[in-house]
Amino acid sequence: MNTLLKQLLLFIVITGCVAITLTNIGVNIVIAILLGIIVQYALYNAFLYGVDAFVAFKIKKLEVAKLRELSYQGVEVTCPCSQSAKEFVPIRLNKPNYYKCKKCDRTVAIFVAVETALVTEPIADTDLSSVEKLLNNKLNELT
Repeated sequence: MNTLLKQLLLFIVITGCVAITLTNIGVNIVIAILLGIIVQYALYNAFLYGVDAFVAFKIKKLEVAKLRELSYQGVEVTCPCSQSAKEFVPIRLNKPNYYKCKKCDRTVAIFVAVETALVTEPIADTDLSSVEKLLNNKLNELT
């Protein structure tokens, strides 16, 4: 209730100041009061629009940063419950990984396993231009 009275008092004071200023210029008092109310309304809506746009921008920026961080270390897992719900869960390598399944509402542990594999190289070169060069070189050597 206290803030409502403060806002009403501020509204009356600002409207009064605008009305007095405009009547000193020679504008009718009723028009001056109406202009004061309209200017306050317009400025208030412009201010709210600016604040909303700024907050929306900041929220989008935080969401993008969150998604960027999640994309670095995350995996899609399937809950071992009967519903086999799939979820994308962030993975941390420096602590145990747990998540709460959205379907069965149980806490599920994730175990990260590391595997190794040999790197192989192709047996034959499939680039025909290098094969042609090799054949041309061999033909030039024979002649």
